[in-house]
Amino acid sequence: LILFTDRSDGVLAPRYRHRGRKNMATRNAARGVKITVPATWIASWTLYDLANTIWSYGIFSFAIGLYLTSDQGLGESQGNLWLQIAIALSVGVNALISPAIGAISDRAGRRLPYLLFFTILAIVPAIFIPSVPVGVGVLLFVIANFGYQSALVYYDATIRIVSTPENRGWVSGLGNGLGYLGTVLIGVIILFGGLSVEQVFVVAPLLFGILALPIFIF
Repeated sequence: LILFTDRSDGVLAPRYRHRGRKNMATRNAARGVKITVPATWIASWTLYDLANTIWSYGIFSFAIGLYLTSDQGLGESQGNLWLQIAIALSVGVNALISPAIGAISDRAGRRLPYLLFFTILAIVPAIFIPSVPVGVGVLLFVIANFGYQSALVYYDATIRIVSTPENRGWVSGLGNGLGYLGTVLIGVIILFGGLSVEQVFVVAPLLFGILALPIFIF
C-alpha cells in the first residue's frame, strides 16, 4: 500500500511506514503527478523471481522425476504415471480455487500475506518428500506444487506495487532475467556440489525461502 501526501510544489509523494528509505525509481505521470518506488522494492521483487525459479528447476524439473522413477521410488513406468497425476492434481486444484482466493485478496487489498502463505506451502512439504514413504511423498509434492503455482498468481499481481507504467516492462524483464539465473545457479550447485536427489529436496526449497525473504521485509 502506498500512501500519498501533498507537497508544496503540487507533487504527490508516497509516504512509507519505514524511515530513511530513498526513493530511487521515479516517473512523471499525467497532470504533473510524480510517483516514486523504492529501489529496495524492485530489488526484492526481482530477487523473488530468482528464488522461485530455483525451486521450479530443483524440485519440479529435476528432483521429483528422478525420485519417483528410481528403484527406491516407484520405478520408471509407475513413477512417470504418478508424476503426471500429481502435476495434474496440483495444477487442477490451483485452477479451481485461485479465482476464489484471488477475489478474497482483492477485497482485503493485501497480497503479500497470501504470497507468504503459499511460498511456505511450496517450501515445507518439498523438504520432507524424501523422508516419508513414496505415496506420502507424492501427496507432499502435490501440496508443494500447488503452493508454488498459487504463489505465482500473487507474485505476478504485485508488480503493480513495485513498478510504474513507464518502467513496468523493464522491471518484469529484470525479474525474468534473474529467473533464468536462478536455473543456472541451482544447476551449478547440483553439478559441482555433488548433491544427491534427496539433498536437492532440501537445498532448493531452503534457497527459495532465503532469497524470497526480502520481498516480505522491504
